[in-house]
Amino acid sequence: MEIIGEYSQVRDYDDPRSGLSWEAGPVYEVLVCPACHGVVFRSYYWHDMAIDFSEVEYKVLYPAESSTLTGLPDSIK
Repeated sequence: MEIIGEYSQVRDYDDPRSGLSWEAGPVYEVLVCPACHGVVFRSYYWHDMAIDFSEVEYKVLYPAESSTLTGLPDSIK
């Protein structure tokens, strides 16, 4: 799917006691399916101190879970 829009609420944080700085917050994306031209709205939580960035967990906000097709393999959903 193609990402056609993104809104980030990621903010900078500083801990004066430890001297650590990091970025964290929710990110929202709008995607369009190239096959059906349907729109998906999803979010994820970004934290730049995360160990493995490939394990970002996306949450589909639209379409609602109940309105998705049944019987699709997980990789296609």
